[in-house]
Amino acid sequence: MGISYGKQIHKVVAADIDTLTQQNCTVLTNGNSGKENTYVLKLQFNLGGCGGSESGGNITINNLVEGWRWEYITFKNICYGNGSCYNFNEAGYGGQGLNGLVSYSTSSTVIDSVQWCYQSFEVSGISEVMSRCDNASSNVFRQGPDPKVFWTTRRRSSSTSSAGPSQGRSCSSSGAGATWELSDIIVWR
Repeated sequence: MGISYGKQIHKVVAADIDTLTQQNCTVLTNGNSGKENTYVLKLQFNLGGCGGSESGGNITINNLVEGWRWEYITFKNICYGNGSCYNFNEAGYGGQGLNGLVSYSTSSTVIDSVQWCYQSFEVSGISEVMSRCDNASSNVFRQGPDPKVFWTTRRRSSSTSSAGPSQGRSCSSSGAGATWELSDIIVWR
């Protein structure tokens, strides 16, 4: 645990993970292998069809870390592959949904944000949207080279149940070139 600017923070390790759920994925990494021996999940999306043959995965993080309830989460996403449909902790594809987090908002009155982007949401014309299904040029999974990297900060919907990051895809590439790596997870309050 640490304290930063008066906030309690915790870097997530494998012992903090409550569940790992995946649909039509291969788990490539699941454990402490990140910076400072922190938790990393890497999934390969095996099915890319539209409607029913989708891929996705999520983790939930224990309700309590070091004896306190976390309220916010920040994590790094590294994505490879392309497609039309995706969701990050939103209703959508690959059996994934909010997974205990509040729906993403771009309102300046909430803490939700996307930051430290590379070849993703910082590209001119790309919309900062956490769920979509179209072939528009503003769709982050329709554009640019890989990897697509970004950090996101989200709010937890309930302090009494597990929650965590999720990602699903449909109408997308699949196999070795279609992956999601989740790392550098920090929960805080």
